[in-house]
Parts: sequence; structure tokens; C-alpha cells
Amino acid sequence: MAMGERWALFIPNGFMSLVMAAGSFVAGSTSLGGGAVAFPVMTLGFDIGPAVARDFSLMVQSVGMMAAGAAIVMMRVRVEKKALLWAGMGGLPGLLLGYQVLSPLLAAAVVKTLFAGVMFSFGLMLWWINRHAGRFRVTSIRRFDSVVGLELFAAGLAGGTISGILGSGIDILVFSVLVLRFGICEKVATPTSVILMGTNALAGMLLGGASGALAAEAGAIGGCACPWWRSARRSGPGA
Repeated sequence: MAMGERWALFIPNGFMSLVMAAGSFVAGSTSLGGGAVAFPVMTLGFDIGPAVARDFSLMVQSVGMMAAGAAIVMMRVRVEKKALLWAGMGGLPGLLLGYQVLSPLLAAAVVKTLFAGVMFSFGLMLWWINRHAGRFRVTSIRRFDSVVGLELFAAGLAGGTISGILGSGIDILVFSVLVLRFGICEKVATPTSVILMGTNALAGMLLGGASGALAAEAGAIGGCACPWWRSARRSGPGA
């Protein structure tokens, strides 16, 4: 911020630095991305439009969760590679559907309600699995076939669609499917979902930038939580 002389961004948007400090803690300790904190704070606490909150969530997660994904790969943390492949393939068309088609059609109240429903479902799922501490767990999908591949693709498709509307979602949905449907332990499902959300967020940010649909206000707010984004916008075409 000092090198780019962008401290003025903190006057209207400094609150996001504190918000994302909490968001980074959540992202580092759970399968959720920082967008799970940013979206409700921005839309409910500061009355910022859902589209701006979504784009901001995609921006910060494209940095934070991609960095976490790189650390996971370098540290050779175990992940479910088949889920990465099949859910990742489903996530891309789902993201396109949610971002370009569904999001412009949904009213702000509907989007906020969708977010609340997704978070409540995730909390309910965590409560359910923690009730059975001694349940059988595995570290990989034991019997993989075309049906399982389609299930993972469908989970990625649905999760990517939610991400295109809310800025996060594929991490929650795929994590839930891996844990509840396939009995994958949380220590494998969590890094798998982190990598999926990071790549999905990066794709969403690039999609928004290429199509011109990325909210300019999200870039301004992102200058506080993610200063390099502001630099990229200034040095880009038409800057």
C-alpha cells in the first residue's frame, strides 16, 4: 500500500481489512473460503450489493485459496485427486451458468436467502458428522466408476453454479459430498475443497474480467484487502 501510495483506499474501505482478517482465519481452519465471511458482512452489515460482494469474494479467494492450494501441493498434503478432476470439470460450466445466466436474474433478497440456506445446510452437516465421532472413515474413494464420476461432476456443477451467484459454494458442496456420501475423512476432504474453491474463484475472476461483468466497486474494495488487484486494474487495458 505504501509503495503504491494507495492509503487513501482505507478511508472508505478500510473495514474490509478487518473483515478479511477474520475471513482468513475461517479459511485457514475450515473448508470454507474467506468469501463465507465477506459476503454476509458486505451484504447484510454494509448494504453492499450481492454482485459486488460476490466479485470481491472471488477476487480475494483467487489469491488466498490459490496460495493455500499451492502450499497443499508443495507440502504433499493428501487430497482426493479423482474429486479434484471430476468436480473441477463440473465446476467450470456451473460457474459460467451461475455468473452469466442466473445471477443477473435473481433479486438481492433471493441471493441473500440462498446464502443463508447454504450456510445453514453446511452447519447442519457439520453437526451431523460430529455426532458420530467413531464413524468409519477412508482417505480415498474406494470404488470409483463412471457413476461416481458423474456424482462428483454433478456436485461440482451445482457447487460452481452457487459460486457464480454467491462467490463461494463449490468448496462447501464437494466437501459435504466427500464426507457424507463417500466417507472421506475431513483431513483429506478439506484440502481437496480448498484447491477446488481456489481454482473456481480464479476462473470466476478471469471470467468476470474478460466479460466486463466484474464490478468496479469490488476492485476498489479489493484494493484494501488485496492491494495487488488495484495495481493490476490500473496497469491493465484502458487504465
